Amino acid sequence: MNENEMMNHNAQLPATLQNKIDRARERSKAARSKNTRKAYESDWNQFLKWCQTNNVPSLPSNPAVVILYIDDLAEERKKVTTIKRHITSISQKHQEKGFESPTKHNNVRLHVKAIENELGTRQKQKTAATATIIKKLCDHLPANLKGLRDRSILQVGFAGALRRSEIAALDVEEIEFHEEGMTILLKKSKTDQSGDGKLIGIEYGHYPYCPVRTLRSWLKESNIKNGAVFPSMNKAGRLLSRITTRSIARIIKNAANRSGFDEEEFSGHSLRRGFITTAKRKGTDEFNIMGHTRHESIETMRRYIDKSDVFKNNPTKGIWD
Repeated sequence: MNENEMMNHNAQLPATLQNKIDRARERSKAARSKNTRKAYESDWNQFLKWCQTNNVPSLPSNPAVVILYIDDLAEERKKVTTIKRHITSISQKHQEKGFESPTKHNNVRLHVKAIENELGTRQKQKTAATATIIKKLCDHLPANLKGLRDRSILQVGFAGALRRSEIAALDVEEIEFHEEGMTILLKKSKTDQSGDGKLIGIEYGHYPYCPVRTLRSWLKESNIKNGAVFPSMNKAGRLLSRITTRSIARIIKNAANRSGFDEEEFSGHSLRRGFITTAKRKGTDEFNIMGHTRHESIETMRRYIDKSDVFKNNPTKGIWD
């Protein structure tokens, strides 16, 4: 019997030993390195927020939810070691609270192995959906309510450099329209562990690619006045529950396919990478970009810049003339 199994059997022991059991548990926690415990807690909080955003159970959770979560981590191009650490944090939290860990299910293990194989062979980053590409994607969306929703997701997601989880979590109450454009209060963000929120601004653009006008049109046509900005929809166009992060990735891929691109070259992170690449090419100061994208380090932000940026002012240009 391992340590966690021993602790979970405390119900079988006399009540007089409860204090000793609690002290033993605390001693076991202290034995881990401070940084490791901090990383596990951060990973668990991220999983908890993801579950809240997608309206799925977190504690106890289930194998299907864990599989969807690690799928999203893979889409964000997390390292295999990072994904495995997240799985460990989920497992430990369940065992700590006396629940069976969903990460031990065979389907989860097989999925992790598949992701490990995929990430081990995947060579290049997904395509950055730059402003030029976003326009093409929007041009090929249908002229109906679903097309309007998807167009709004693409334009707002791009202009706000939003993660899929942030798009899915958007509520009407967090958006304000102004003379210059609109502001969005991001209450749930990967880098906002304190929950204070981050206010970002999006200015008016040129029709029909203006995220502000497109979003206003979507809210008006859908008659959404509160709650989730982007709900899921059935084939009949009926609005359902809040959209999931997985559905957002599929919307991006479908739009790419409609526009003649290879959908496998795109992911949920293409909007965010596309904004950073576009802003950098325009000569926007990197620290201004960081302020908008909510990156904590300039090195992390730079990893999102498209490879083609190396050809801007490249010193080899004309070298053979």
